[in-house]
Amino acid sequence: MKKLSVIITHYKETEEQCFRCFKSLDDQLLCNFDDFEFILVNDCGVKLSDEYLQQFKNLKINHISTKVNGCCSGARQAGMEVMTGEYLTFIDIDDYLYNDFVLFYFISELYPMQANVYVTNSVEIFNEQNCIKYVERKRQSVPIHGKFYKHQFLIDKNINQALELRLNEDVYWHFVIFLLAGDQNVHFSDFISYVYFPNVNSLTRLGELYGYAGQAAYVRGIDLGLEECIERCEYERICEAATYYLVFFYYEMSSSRWFTELGQKWIIPTEMMLSYFITKWESLWSYNIDNLIEYHYDSMKLFKTIPNESFPDWYNRIRFLNVTTLPNYSQSL
Repeated sequence: MKKLSVIITHYKETEEQCFRCFKSLDDQLLCNFDDFEFILVNDCGVKLSDEYLQQFKNLKINHISTKVNGCCSGARQAGMEVMTGEYLTFIDIDDYLYNDFVLFYFISELYPMQANVYVTNSVEIFNEQNCIKYVERKRQSVPIHGKFYKHQFLIDKNINQALELRLNEDVYWHFVIFLLAGDQNVHFSDFISYVYFPNVNSLTRLGELYGYAGQAAYVRGIDLGLEECIERCEYERICEAATYYLVFFYYEMSSSRWFTELGQKWIIPTEMMLSYFITKWESLWSYNIDNLIEYHYDSMKLFKTIPNESFPDWYNRIRFLNVTTLPNYSQSL
């Protein structure tokens, strides 16, 4: 059995755009490539040629294609269904590994601990006015980048990708994983393993461009996560997580970015989804909600996101939209 399956998702990126990802994998040092399998999932896009892939001599790539375009969640799930490794990690094809020792670090430092989940740091690249900026992202729990998962843990807990989410799909994924893994089975490392290179044409970036259209999907991801975990988690942990996200939504929806013309367009489906979410899960708001509001307030002051509405006013306004059935927010995405 391979020790690690690397699942790479591809849609319409050109060979030039893909090169950096494959090169970063092919250049890994001090490791035995027989320990790894590399699965390239073409999500009904432009298929890379065998001749192109053969230039990466260390990589024996299992190249598969989906039958229906499923975006990130569908492509990742397709890779999971054919993988054979003890652990898996995901790489978007326009991103790449941080240095030549990432796989060696996994094998030598992480793999022997046999944790359910490993979270490493990543670097995000910004191009602002032709000035390249590198920002380190430390111990982030939501993005799928720079994480390694034990396959048997996913099987035992029946954790799969949320195929209905075409934006912010990793919100659901990690909500479920961290609740079901338990604190002692998640290992955080300050090692930087991953470089996230924002693609201006990606679904995530398009969602942000149009007034954060993906926020409704974000709420739906947490909703799906609660459905998934409610029967399988300690009730206190469920209450803690649900309350945390309720307060997070309160501050997120207070952001000034919603006050733009495009923001006003997208805020309606998001508030509908929030109303549905609150109505469905309001019995869970029991975990130190005042302390959470204060905690988030101190942190959000740094981003100058200070709500105009008090939390009770916001909660009641959203709650009394009275959306009790799942809104068809996907038409807005």
